[in-house]
Amino acid sequence: MRTTLLLTLFLILSASALHAQKECHYATLMAEGNALFEKQNYRAALKKFNAARTCDATQSEAVDKAISRLFDAIERQRDEAKAQRDEAQKQRKRAEAALKQVKIEKQRAEVQIAKNKKLIDAFYFYDGRLALAYKDDRFGFIDTAGNVVIDYLYEKAEQFDELGFAKVRKEGEDYLLDSEGNDYKAAYDLGTLDETITALDLRGVTLDHFPVEILSQPQLEVLIAGNETWIDEGKFGVLLPEIGQLQQLRFLDLANLDLKVLPAEISALKNLQVLDLSWNKLEILPAEIGKLKKLKKLNLYGNQLNSLPEEFFALEKLEELNLGQNTLTTLSAKIGKLTNLKDLDLSQNSKMMNSLPAEIGQLKNLKSLNLGGNYFSTLPQEIHTLQNLHGLYLYENNFSDLPTAIGTLKNLKSLGLTDNKFTVLPSSIWELKNLEDLDLGGNQIRILPSEISALKNLKRFFLTRNQLERLPPEIGALKSLQVLFVDHNHIQTLPKQLCELENLQNLSLYNNDDLDGASVLKAFRNFPKLIVFSTDEYESASNDDSRLLLLLSQKISGSAEIQLLKELQEKWK
Repeated sequence: MRTTLLLTLFLILSASALHAQKECHYATLMAEGNALFEKQNYRAALKKFNAARTCDATQSEAVDKAISRLFDAIERQRDEAKAQRDEAQKQRKRAEAALKQVKIEKQRAEVQIAKNKKLIDAFYFYDGRLALAYKDDRFGFIDTAGNVVIDYLYEKAEQFDELGFAKVRKEGEDYLLDSEGNDYKAAYDLGTLDETITALDLRGVTLDHFPVEILSQPQLEVLIAGNETWIDEGKFGVLLPEIGQLQQLRFLDLANLDLKVLPAEISALKNLQVLDLSWNKLEILPAEIGKLKKLKKLNLYGNQLNSLPEEFFALEKLEELNLGQNTLTTLSAKIGKLTNLKDLDLSQNSKMMNSLPAEIGQLKNLKSLNLGGNYFSTLPQEIHTLQNLHGLYLYENNFSDLPTAIGTLKNLKSLGLTDNKFTVLPSSIWELKNLEDLDLGGNQIRILPSEISALKNLKRFFLTRNQLERLPPEIGALKSLQVLFVDHNHIQTLPKQLCELENLQNLSLYNNDDLDGASVLKAFRNFPKLIVFSTDEYESASNDDSRLLLLLSQKISGSAEIQLLKELQEKWK
């Protein structure tokens, strides 16, 4: 139900956004952008300025000036932050050398580093590693440490998109830039396509057939012809066999085109590294797909595949493989041949998908494994060999326990167990000392054991829709916890140790209708942050770590004890 509500809200917001685009007001967008700039909310301001450019293209010069001013401010703050961070690190080293002053100096350094980190967190980092930066009237890209990764070469630039490209301009020409720093001279419609173009991006262009003029451009290295998942038009349904003529292609996006057949001639694309065939209607793959020896990323999500050809497992350079939302019933033992895999998605297949071959343990480089939405009730013991695994997602399955081998995954940071059949927490979880995200919503858990205190690095903990009646005092040991959702349970009292969670930013107690308001007051009357109260079940906390968003049902929010807590918070503020 909650998922349905969230999806409905998303569609409403998307529709609202489209309506806003049709009736935009340039002056209003610029004014809003300038107001956000003054508040140093640079990311939101940049979106407003870009929207203003789209609204009125004749004002591009004014928008460019505003964006230049914005990036000048960001660059100044980034340089200051970097200098301060370097100084903070020097102070930390001096502190370690001076034993008598170590505690004081270390605290000062950590405070400064925290301030710098907050500034860095304000940047959008594509894939957690690349952010747009501006210097000397040129754009480039930096990493999270502020080091230049892609040099300042571009007069204009946008952030990296979901396909891994950034639109940039160099010497008056449009390019698509990939995350490795390769730029491709770009065209965004068929009318500007010529022999100098190496990237053709047709997103937003409605096509009722595959454009044959593309086939006479063998120099193309990037072809983006796919649709977004919500688009219902421009699905030409047939991929011409002549696609094999484009032998320089490195990136091919054919998503959501209603393709029923992948021609065998696809095998001629010997240089292909990325192939997106998601949201089509493919029932089989040609054996020739195994000849794409350079392929690193293959997205087959949302098709109708019930098996894979034997030749498929010759794709030994694959690093990312998405087979989600198909009709697969088993996974071949030959999966063990794909030893370079880092990301494997087998989610949302069928109730027949209920076991993994032991050869899964040969995927030693695997960082993310998604088995959600199937019928698994156990995992092979060989899972313990996946020591590089950071994310394991087992939601919507049939688990009531986990194998002890899970506890050996020392690098695991995210574990998704939503909507299974757990009545108690598996003991193997307490061995996952580096766990940051744990989702146990939608189970039948009644007791949260004291061993929860072992998860010192836990940041986000979801226990929504269980049968909990209380939280243990040991929850106060989770000093890193930022988000705690225990809504839709039967919790009656809160432990006073909740006030020790000094990093907590979002606590949802919604729909615990027997919750004692006095225990809430006792737990939070001395909380070291401003508390913001809400009865909106779906409200989300901002990135402001100086406050706590507390979500309560209307019944509890109106109690005398909560009113007193609100009064205390007003005085504190």
